[in-house]
Amino acid sequence: MMTLATHKSIVDPLSAFTTGAFTADSKLPVPLTLTRFDILVDGGFVTVETKRVFRNVETRAIEATITFPVPVHAILFDLEARIDKRLLKAKAQKKILARET
Repeated sequence: MMTLATHKSIVDPLSAFTTGAFTADSKLPVPLTLTRFDILVDGGFVTVETKRVFRNVETRAIEATITFPVPVHAILFDLEARIDKRLLKAKAQKKILARET
């Protein structure tokens, strides 16, 4: 009789992207505290909802740029950011107009 051992471990899928990540002006580590993925497969389409939580422990505001590692054929159809009690919703625009606004 063969017995298979199982090993459970937590893998951070974003570790490759957060290792060495810093805020732009101070070179302090980016304060990512949580990453969560909710995946829905329906009729051959996949919807992935990602939640990332950052905690600013600095004495001043910080600014971060997030790059989304998505496949070429993926479609980003909704983007929200909650900062304290403010909810910011993204709006798709042409590149030139987006840079102006």
